[in-house]
Amino acid sequence: MHKLILALAFAGATLSVNAQDSPPATTDVLKATILSPGVSYEKSIGKKHTLYGQLYASPTIQYLYSSSLGSEFDFYLDPAAMVQYRYYYNLEKRAGKEKFTRLNSGNYFGATVQTYLSKVRLDSDQLEESKRRPVTTIGAIWGMQRNYAKRFSLDINLGAGYQFASVLTEDINYNFVRRTEGRFTLIADVGIGIWLNKRS
Repeated sequence: MHKLILALAFAGATLSVNAQDSPPATTDVLKATILSPGVSYEKSIGKKHTLYGQLYASPTIQYLYSSSLGSEFDFYLDPAAMVQYRYYYNLEKRAGKEKFTRLNSGNYFGATVQTYLSKVRLDSDQLEESKRRPVTTIGAIWGMQRNYAKRFSLDINLGAGYQFASVLTEDINYNFVRRTEGRFTLIADVGIGIWLNKRS
């Protein structure tokens, strides 16, 4: 009997250690976003992989300058959607340092596609748009996400991409023409929000 108790105690200790040493994995995360008002959902598709989607209102401040028209400031608040693939590369390292990894709190590499409906111009040579049209950015990003115990969420990503849209310009005969133009662009996004998952 005494040996059986010792064996059970040893097995329990082993299971406890193994549970603590099990590598962290990504989970599903639902958030309400504040800086860009909206909602996001991150779906786990593997131990280190997720798909992230967001529907939101995209704020844009634009400054344009041309020698003929001078300087111009514009502000836009446009409906937008974004999809990202994320690979969280440092969850195990954070867990080894006893830093929290819950709700995908780690650093990631990823790919992003963002589209918003806007009158924003890609450069000062283009004419002012009368109607919103899709403006799309495709790129690669590095980011970090932290979801804290008090439900505060911080998500920052930086990268580079290509942005394109239909634009209104004048041809050499002063006719109004519409064509698709693009440009390389920097990507910088700061997301502040509240995670809405049930507390574990």
